[in-house]
Amino acid sequence: MFSYNIAKTADPKAFEKACALIEAGIKNLSKEELLEDVDGTQIQIYTTPEGKIKVFNDYEVDAVYADSDFDLEREIRLDFFQPSDRITDCCKSGDE
Repeated sequence: MFSYNIAKTADPKAFEKACALIEAGIKNLSKEELLEDVDGTQIQIYTTPEGKIKVFNDYEVDAVYADSDFDLEREIRLDFFQPSDRITDCCKSGDE
């Protein structure tokens, strides 16, 4: 799993920008219906042949971030994304 910090606080504009970058930069992308939680949290899920990408505008965590089954830096320029310091199943490099 690869994780990327996008914004240090929940932010609908940062969420929309991250989704737009993914949609413009990733080929063979299938966009699922936007999920919205009762607290306003939004989750956009994309499916690709390489795996899933999930973008979160999370009001409980108070951040915008993305989790991906593959390294997004191989596909798009990620000046907007920051490698996450959140603990995940494996590190950003994809090593277990």
